[in-house]
Amino acid sequence: MPPLGVVERQNTNMFAVKDLLVAQALSFIWTHFREVIRARDVAEHLSVPLRSLQAAFRTNLGRGIQDEIVGRRIKEAKRLLLRTDLTVSQIADELGFSTPEYLFRLFHQKTGMTARQYRLSTARVRSPRGGSSGLEAAPLLPPAQVVVPRSATSQ
Repeated sequence: MPPLGVVERQNTNMFAVKDLLVAQALSFIWTHFREVIRARDVAEHLSVPLRSLQAAFRTNLGRGIQDEIVGRRIKEAKRLLLRTDLTVSQIADELGFSTPEYLFRLFHQKTGMTARQYRLSTARVRSPRGGSSGLEAAPLLPPAQVVVPRSATSQ
């Protein structure tokens, strides 16, 4: 019997970041990614200039704030495609995308395939939310836990 897929565990949902500001920004993003948030919103939440936060992200993570927001949403879209029968339109709505077409475009850009191709090419575990296989879906993951080394908090 082939495997049904990979279930991400809570400890997989943790990462270490040396910069406290970036750690706080990541925590905010991973907690609020289902809302309509932009890089500016993250900076405003932390009361820091956007340019400073962008520079810290690029230095510590090698990517921008908006890349992290989009990446987190695409990761969740993949999980929902894998584990539920929700339509792409419903997933787009749940994840705060302005339109389903925007999710279609971003998903294809980031994964190299359409959401439909991803769903069809990946073994799925159905959710009780419309699924009929009787298999339980993995519970939603808690917000990311950010581990900040002690040296970063004493700066």
